[in-house]
Amino acid sequence: MTENESKSIGVFSNDYQNFTATTQTEGSKSFHYLMFGLTSEVGELAGLEKRIVREKQGVRSAEDVESAKKELGDIAWYVARLADFYGFQLSDVFAANVKKLADRKERGVIH
Repeated sequence: MTENESKSIGVFSNDYQNFTATTQTEGSKSFHYLMFGLTSEVGELAGLEKRIVREKQGVRSAEDVESAKKELGDIAWYVARLADFYGFQLSDVFAANVKKLADRKERGVIH
């Protein structure tokens, strides 16, 4: 990843994180609410995929893909709010993850 690409991702992710703060209610600011919300949304995505496997022999329709995009968006919202809860900027979270993955890749232990 180039330095410019990294900066671009950082600016967007921080703007997104700041935007999500404007959509958060007082009742959704607790750690437990955020963690349970995140796991619920991941469960909804997993449930969607389970139904695709069970009922559609693993063949995704355009509607399934659109549903997955919406669930991923909900997951992203919770990740952004949790990052804020911990006092992190998303750009810092992403940069740390890129560094960790690059190290694993270099050592041949990426999964």
